[in-house]
Amino acid sequence: MKYNVLMEGWIPILDLDGNRKEVGILDALENAHQYRSVVASSPTVTYGIYRLLIHFLMDIHRPERRSEITELFKQGSFDIETIKRYFESCNALGERFDLFDKKYPFLQQAEFYKPAHVKDGKGSFIKEDPMAKLVVDIPVGNNHIHFNHAIESSHVFTPKECIQILCTIPCFFLRYDKGSYFGITGQPPVFFLAGGENLFETIVLSTFTKAQYSEFEWGLPLWRQEKQKETLYPITIMDGLYSPSKQIQLLAEENESGMVEVKRVKYAEGVFYKSLFEGQKTFLWKDPHACYFSYKNEEKAFKPKENRSVWRDLGMIFDGTNKPAIFHQIEQTLGRRSGKKVHVFSFSLVTELKGTVFMPIIWYSEEIPLLLDIILEKDALATLQSVLITVDDLTRDFRRVLGKTSKNLSGKKDESVCEFIQLADGMIQQFLYEVRLFIFTDLCPRLLEETSDEVINPGIYGALRRIAMKVFDSNLETLGTSARTLKWITLARTDFSRNVYGTLKRGGFIHDEGTSK
Repeated sequence: MKYNVLMEGWIPILDLDGNRKEVGILDALENAHQYRSVVASSPTVTYGIYRLLIHFLMDIHRPERRSEITELFKQGSFDIETIKRYFESCNALGERFDLFDKKYPFLQQAEFYKPAHVKDGKGSFIKEDPMAKLVVDIPVGNNHIHFNHAIESSHVFTPKECIQILCTIPCFFLRYDKGSYFGITGQPPVFFLAGGENLFETIVLSTFTKAQYSEFEWGLPLWRQEKQKETLYPITIMDGLYSPSKQIQLLAEENESGMVEVKRVKYAEGVFYKSLFEGQKTFLWKDPHACYFSYKNEEKAFKPKENRSVWRDLGMIFDGTNKPAIFHQIEQTLGRRSGKKVHVFSFSLVTELKGTVFMPIIWYSEEIPLLLDIILEKDALATLQSVLITVDDLTRDFRRVLGKTSKNLSGKKDESVCEFIQLADGMIQQFLYEVRLFIFTDLCPRLLEETSDEVINPGIYGALRRIAMKVFDSNLETLGTSARTLKWITLARTDFSRNVYGTLKRGGFIHDEGTSK
């Protein structure tokens, strides 16, 4: 059985005309300038594939300084001869890109080792389980919230699906027996990519330099190692890009039709990355695609939250040193071009601790068309941050006013059971949708044209107040015309208008009797 990941079509992409096709790694890199993006079935797989392609580029070119990334970007496409020579050199001592190779199965372990931290016990430290255990899209045990509810052992995977799953392991694999074992990035943060006009630009813009990680050596990627690394230290740049915390081996077989399929997998504990995070106040390895910030003298990775879009935290994400490493060289690569947009892609998996295991709850992906200069201009970014904080406060105003006024009208003590509080979620979602449009189509361009608060703030105040009141009023109009309802509407609207004014004033967009700063 053979499955060459360089040549077989397993990467789902969109070309520049919007057509979907599946290509191998070689085609994806050779024609990256003719493809728009990777479009897999889930954000975890999409990001995993992007990360693998970026990993190949990093090992092929090994950029030391920002200028090298800039020069590569200016070429507009990858040099296919350089890429082919790289793959030939990888295969010099044996096939490295066959998913089922006996000696070097791609992204897997041919021979298992017993890690030093694994204690002697009953049975083998090597486990054999359904392949479905490696898939974050499939629930395990009582994790009934997720997406597919067939019995684990009934799942059958094609080679194409298997390689896609292997791409997700380092960043999103959560569970092992009765505990949680993360990779080098820890509990999955939000991962960001800098999206360009095509796949080539996205891959190049999402790389980083050795100078940014000067304390680490380059090391070797998994497919160039004679055997999988058995110790945590020394951590290398290649470890940071792809280093699974598990040893994995696919158990392939042929079905009655002669097609290769995988139902089961062997796996065991690998490098114990958990020790990187226990009792530590800083991260030894900071992922180039993640955001890190300080909180109470402790370093935190920016993690996803259920029902909260990433765009609402953009001000914090791109504030100073918080921003992901890949965005630190973007000014030199793209230059300051007025009106130039960077498509900020985010990929995340929300997890929840159940007992001793972190379980997947929901995945998210977002594309944010952010003007490049917003990232680079400190004052514009600060204003954007103030707006986003105020937007958060306004969402709380919806819930606060609906609960308070409904409680006063009904006489019930518990706001959560009051009849009109149920309107809050729909109002907030509608409000956030319209605010997002305002921020990225109107506000961001204005922030780059005007630097005076006296000019900018009246527009911000007017837009946020108009959107909030419009959403509030449009929902109230659907409630009917009974005397009791009309009484509540009058009470709620007056209270909401007062709250919105107060929130915008606290946000700094109103000064004294309704005038802006």
